[in-house]
Amino acid sequence: SDHFLNNASDHLKVCLSSDQTLSEKAIQLKVQYGMDAIFALNLLESNSPLGERYANEYFNSIDIRDPEFEQNLVMICDSPNKHTREFGLELLNQHHLSLNMPKILLMLKENRHKNIRFFVASYLANNENRFIDISDFDIGILRTRNIERKTKELVKKRISTQIKRKAKSPDMLFNSLKELSYGLIQSDKEWALKHLTLLGRDKHHIPEIKIKDIEETNNESCANI
Repeated sequence: SDHFLNNASDHLKVCLSSDQTLSEKAIQLKVQYGMDAIFALNLLESNSPLGERYANEYFNSIDIRDPEFEQNLVMICDSPNKHTREFGLELLNQHHLSLNMPKILLMLKENRHKNIRFFVASYLANNENRFIDISDFDIGILRTRNIERKTKELVKKRISTQIKRKAKSPDMLFNSLKELSYGLIQSDKEWALKHLTLLGRDKHHIPEIKIKDIEETNNESCANI
């Protein structure tokens, strides 16, 4: 044990050894003498059932009132490992009523992983947001095509509700709706034009629509020659 403890650079390698007995003994020593969140995250991302079990125990042992709990949660959700992110989502769904969700959403809205973005969109669709500006998140999702369609539909539904309630719409959202109105996906184009109109904007103010109208007029003129 002394040799193990004195060689910190080898800890992860030994903890993930193919020798199950050695691996478990090493992890138990790590837990006994102080495992930190970074090491637990490495275990969680290892795809080793034993490592994952001990990592889960470590993160579940942290009191949700401890500031480290929220920090660890965001770190887990930012993992490149999908399975690890799903564990983070389990923790979020389990404890969201006791957490400072505006603070967590403020960090998660910058996340680029699809399952986390879907969580953010779902949470915002089902809970009133009075605390954070999520317009950049909305715009980022609206600019995706079909790759995150379920997330996109949640954002569109919430924006529709906001516009119908005549909630203030930032200029960035208006510009994004303009972009969407001349995109390649017909259902999104129609939705964007409808909501531009609801915002009190005449759709003919969109330059691309004007160009289309001019082209159609010119084509009709040519046909009459």
